[in-house]
Amino acid sequence: MERGETVIITRHGRPIARLVPEAALRRDEIEAAIESLIALRKRTGKISVKDLLSARDEGRKS
Repeated sequence: MERGETVIITRHGRPIARLVPEAALRRDEIEAAIESLIALRKRTGKISVKDLLSARDEGRKS
């Protein structure tokens, strides 16, 4: 497990759990987030920095 391999735990020959190295799990989460952002950008188009900052600041107390 220290060398980065995934370990599958079985019961009666059927997989019941998977131990995945933390780095691999985190990498999968990052890749999924990037894919979601790319899909969102395709749906909404480009956004300007001004619009992005405006959306961020909307609802903040002055």
